[in-house]
Amino acid sequence: GKFAIDGDATPYRLTGECRVHEGKLTRLEGLKAASTKGPPVFKFDMRCESMGGFEVDTEVIKSGFKADVRLLGDTNQLGLLGTAEGSKGSLFFRDTQFDIVSGTVRFESPGSIDPRFNISGRSIVKETKAQPPQEYEVNLQVYGKPQDYKIRLS
Repeated sequence: GKFAIDGDATPYRLTGECRVHEGKLTRLEGLKAASTKGPPVFKFDMRCESMGGFEVDTEVIKSGFKADVRLLGDTNQLGLLGTAEGSKGSLFFRDTQFDIVSGTVRFESPGSIDPRFNISGRSIVKETKAQPPQEYEVNLQVYGKPQDYKIRLS
């Protein structure tokens, strides 16, 4: 990527563009940006994109993502704007694996990292108690924010 630092005094302005060729997220908790005290050292305005090389591999989801985001804010408080889209992968709910049909994560706050997501999956579930055993298609939609999300089954 290309980066530039401008300024004669803090906060210095760090700008640029980067391409993430490979990355991996293994935990969903603790995504909040660390907040520091004192005057900020840098102010950010960086565009980053990943064309599918970013992998999420947690207990809940395993999927590749492509993203186009802008990192904003400063060293005291980061913000993120943009979108990430999930590709092939799996979503896990109550010991059932769902194939991801679509997945979108939107970052909408220049002053915080506060994702809003909408992920849909599909699975074939077998009812073994019935004779003969029955199969059902179950659709799962998980949407909202990490601290306030909803689950819809159909």
